[in-house]
Amino acid sequence: MKVSKRRLQDARAKGGLSMTQVAARGGLARTTVHMAFNGDGVPSAATVASLERVLKLDQENLLRMRAAVLAECSWPAALQAMPATC
Repeated sequence: MKVSKRRLQDARAKGGLSMTQVAARGGLARTTVHMAFNGDGVPSAATVASLERVLKLDQENLLRMRAAVLAECSWPAALQAMPATC
């Protein structure tokens, strides 16, 4: 399980935003946004909060998915990003 890239892509399309615009509005690096949208790792809690705000998504649901991935992998929650597979 990963933070749902489909859900992120749908929200970005609905808002008519490019990844560069999402990054700028969220105060995030374009690389960070690219990784989140492509499922390349688990975004930090701060990244999830920024994406939620910019894309108007349910932060609690995204944070729960993030926590589940971290628990499955037994990796510390403090990690900013990690491989998509454990």
